[in-house]
Amino acid sequence: MSDTTIKVPAGVRDRLAVLARERSTTIRDLVEALANAEPTAAERAAQLEENLAVLREGFGVELSDGDLDAGRAFWQSVADRPGAGK
Repeated sequence: MSDTTIKVPAGVRDRLAVLARERSTTIRDLVEALANAEPTAAERAAQLEENLAVLREGFGVELSDGDLDAGRAFWQSVADRPGAGK
């Protein structure tokens, strides 16, 4: 894979340098790891379909759109709680 240049504000570059140094890695490797850690919308949708197939075929569980919406709402309420993500 060939390298390319991205432009970020100096403060972002400096923060990336600190984060990379704390992890004993390079900014290049840190950015690559960050990019690979976050799935795309298409990857999330494919994973959901795979998970639903496992539930359906392996356990006989069929989730409705309402079930999925309720699950999303629950996890959003958890994420919205004070102190979440810390």
